Amino acid sequence: LRPHWLVTFLLLMALTFLLYRWLETVELPEEVKVMVEEFGKLEDQVLEANTLVSKIIVQQEDSLVSLTDLNCSGCLFFRYSELSCKTCVDETITLMKELLPLSFIESKVIVLVESSSPRLTRVFKDINELEGVEVWLTKEPVLEEIDQFYTPYFFQLDEQGKVNVLKIVIQQVPSRTKDFLSAYLQ
Repeated sequence: LRPHWLVTFLLLMALTFLLYRWLETVELPEEVKVMVEEFGKLEDQVLEANTLVSKIIVQQEDSLVSLTDLNCSGCLFFRYSELSCKTCVDETITLMKELLPLSFIESKVIVLVESSSPRLTRVFKDINELEGVEVWLTKEPVLEEIDQFYTPYFFQLDEQGKVNVLKIVIQQVPSRTKDFLSAYLQ
């Protein structure tokens, strides 16, 4: 009876693997392709514009600092709004936890939340089990061109406070975020 159970288990694993591979080859709907193309162009525009974010003020409890004061070598900012798609944020956090070492997340990832409620930072840390992550509130857009879409995104700043890495999260294409996070540490 045991070998039969093992064979069944292995067959199910093989079928799951094949299904996963097949789903990767399924072509994206046209509207998603357009979204990927448009967000790609937007990322390029922001990067080419040498967008400076040094004047952005962020808050954590009673502390107010400029965004560039938080910047560190290799820091990765994750930005979202309380109006962002909750599923997008949750899936992105899950991917981040799967692909990046916890030590990196706690020392190099800074979460920026556009919200009027300081309580949201505590809730974010509790729900996502990311106690060591810095979470800061913003009451203004960081990258207006992107923030108007209420979609989460990642960015990195250079020493002058200019955006030099940018990736917009597209919920329908998680492989895009996965590829970005996988390549980020390399």
